[in-house]
Amino acid sequence: MCWQVSRKKELTIGDLLLALFFFIIAAIYGSVGQGGASGYVALLSFTDLHPDLIRLSAFLLGAIVSGIGTVYRSLKDSTPWKTVVYLLIGSVPGSIVGAVIPAEPSIYRVTIGALLLMSGIRLVKSRGSAGVVEELNVPLKKKGILNPSPPLLGVTGFLIGLLSGFTGIGGGILLVPVAAQHSLATLNL
Repeated sequence: MCWQVSRKKELTIGDLLLALFFFIIAAIYGSVGQGGASGYVALLSFTDLHPDLIRLSAFLLGAIVSGIGTVYRSLKDSTPWKTVVYLLIGSVPGSIVGAVIPAEPSIYRVTIGALLLMSGIRLVKSRGSAGVVEELNVPLKKKGILNPSPPLLGVTGFLIGLLSGFTGIGGGILLVPVAAQHSLATLNL
């Protein structure tokens, strides 16, 4: 069997800047309870990486940052576990289905652009991330919803998981605007 020996690539200024931007994205998104996958995807979209590698990289980085945030918030006992479980029941299968959909580069980039644009518009309409967080922390009784329906949470989770699995964008950036718009849950961000 013939083995091809690969040369070690030296670190460039671009590589170091990319690592620095990843750290900044992780710190900013992590500080508000997000994983940062949308930031990683946006950053990596400017490279010549294939969409499958972009999706995988964003997923892994987002999972690490989200995992750290989940542990931290769990220790503070601020996680609405009942809501999270129903969202997970739908989102896990949805993300698996989304991940196996082949990512044609042109369709992938348009989908990413549309999702990031819609999320950005939602943030601007809510006076930035602080506005979305403020909306989410309004008690459900004041919004006219006492308990989100488990089937609604499951379907919402599936759709968010489907988009998340296909794009590599974490579910948080998709969930927060949906939760604020439709009063699905209060999240103590």
